[in-house]
Amino acid sequence: MLVRKCAKGHKIYIFKPRTSGSAHLSFSFSDEETVEFDTLGKKYIVTNDGTVLKRTDSWITAQSSYDDECKKNHSGTMGPLLVGKHKLVNGVSTKL
Repeated sequence: MLVRKCAKGHKIYIFKPRTSGSAHLSFSFSDEETVEFDTLGKKYIVTNDGTVLKRTDSWITAQSSYDDECKKNHSGTMGPLLVGKHKLVNGVSTKL
């Protein structure tokens, strides 16, 4: 399942696979864009342009890796999701 994606249109994503074991998964956004990855039994997968950057069981680690990658591509990132300050709309973080 897609958890978070870049609001600026870059192909940076956090996925939370719905499997507890190691599995090869794919996620299709359209006919032109499919992201494939091996979970290796981790809870969160961070990808950029189809390349797996991080596999982790920690949400904080996944968010940090995602945020670092966003900062490499553009300025003005939303930063980490904060309960009570942000909400997710179709995977994009927005301020409340």
